[in-house]
Amino acid sequence: VAWSQNLSARNPLMQFVIPGESMPLKYTLAFLLFAGNWACVFWGFPQSSAAPLWSVSMEEQFYLAWPLIVRRWGSNLVTVALVMLAVSFVTRAYLVATDAVHPQIWANTLARFDPIACGMILAVVVKRREIVLSGLARAALLLFGIAVLVVAGRYGALTGAPALVALPFGTLACMA
Repeated sequence: VAWSQNLSARNPLMQFVIPGESMPLKYTLAFLLFAGNWACVFWGFPQSSAAPLWSVSMEEQFYLAWPLIVRRWGSNLVTVALVMLAVSFVTRAYLVATDAVHPQIWANTLARFDPIACGMILAVVVKRREIVLSGLARAALLLFGIAVLVVAGRYGALTGAPALVALPFGTLACMA
C-alpha cells in the first residue's frame, strides 16, 4: 500500500524538468516505459503539460513491435493489417458496449490500430506499384478527405456509439 501511495505522490523530477509542473510518479514511470497511453486509459489524463505524450507511447509501442512483425509476417503484411483492423473494431465496440469513458477509447492502443493498419496497407500498395494521380484526382481526394473529416467531427465523439464513426472516418480522411 505504501508503495502505491508513493507512486501517486507528486514527482520532484517534473518540478526540476519543468518548473511549476507537477505529475504523479506513476504517470512519469508509465511515460518513461512507453506505456503513458495505458496510464491515461486506467487513470485518466494527468494534470500536466506532459499529458499529450500519451500518443508518443503508442508510437513507441509500434516502433518496438514493427521489426518483429516484419520479420515474422513480412510477406503477409496486408493480412496482419486486416487483423489489426478487426482487433481495433472489436475493441472499440466492446469499450462502447461497456460504457467506457474518455480517454479509455481514445488512448487505447488496441482501439487505435486503424491508422497504423491502413498505413501498412497503403505502403504495400505503393511498394507494389506506383500510384500516379492527376491534379483533378488529387483535388477530389483532398475534398473527399475534408468532407469525411467534417462528418467525423459532426457525428463522431470520443465515447459512445459515435466513437465507432469518428476514429475510422478520421483514418479514412487521412488516407485520402
